Amino acid sequence: MKVTILGCGTSSGVPQIGCTCAICTSNDPKNRRRRCSILVEGAGETVLFDTGPDLRDQCLSAG
Repeated sequence: MKVTILGCGTSSGVPQIGCTCAICTSNDPKNRRRRCSILVEGAGETVLFDTGPDLRDQCLSAG
């Protein structure tokens, strides 16, 4: 079984529009978080959990 975390941010993603906190204004790529989503692969099946509007970008990044 293979589990891939596609996103681990808030329901609106990070950075949030209009937020001025240190994380949202950071230029560090590790502070860019997509909405929560997980991909589970195993036993000939693939299941996506909690997909959101970031799904296309998440899948392209995961390969």
